[in-house]
Amino acid sequence: MLETNTSLTALDISQNEIVDEGSKWIFKALETNSTLTKLDIYHNKARDFKYILKSLKSNSVLTELNLNMYGIEEVKINKLILQNIIVKRFAAWPKSHY
Repeated sequence: MLETNTSLTALDISQNEIVDEGSKWIFKALETNSTLTKLDIYHNKARDFKYILKSLKSNSVLTELNLNMYGIEEVKINKLILQNIIVKRFAAWPKSHY
């Protein structure tokens, strides 16, 4: 559904205890989504970085991504930023740190 949605521009799925398998499908859909500009996936249990990285290579619409408490190391966050120059705001640390 997210792959073909033409009206959703923001999605907040924070604090839903999403694990790697769920994260995989969310970010796979994001690869082809052409309307979502803001994704909040704050405080979930997924830790697999490769799905996020792959989706950001092909997504040219997303401008804000909140990964607070997602469990991604700073080095990997830097990789994300380099992969997608479209995203204007990455949140990867508690809000008190930015």
